[in-house]
Amino acid sequence: MTDVVALAAELMAIESPTGDERRAVDFVAQWLVARGWNVTVQEVTPGRGNVWASRAGGGVTFSTHLDTVPPFLRPTLEGDR
Repeated sequence: MTDVVALAAELMAIESPTGDERRAVDFVAQWLVARGWNVTVQEVTPGRGNVWASRAGGGVTFSTHLDTVPPFLRPTLEGDR
């Protein structure tokens, strides 16, 4: 099972301002491929892309933004928070 807090912290630690989401797109695509998903990255403009993922037996569509609004702040964990 995936540690969702660790996954969220890892994703939020990627600086991905609007127009330069490539690192976040690559992270999500690679994470899904490593777990058996068929992934296609649709480049929208240079540095920006959509991640399409599917697997046998059905699929799911996630509609979300992979970009962040400045200023970039690294996530921190303090104890269980």
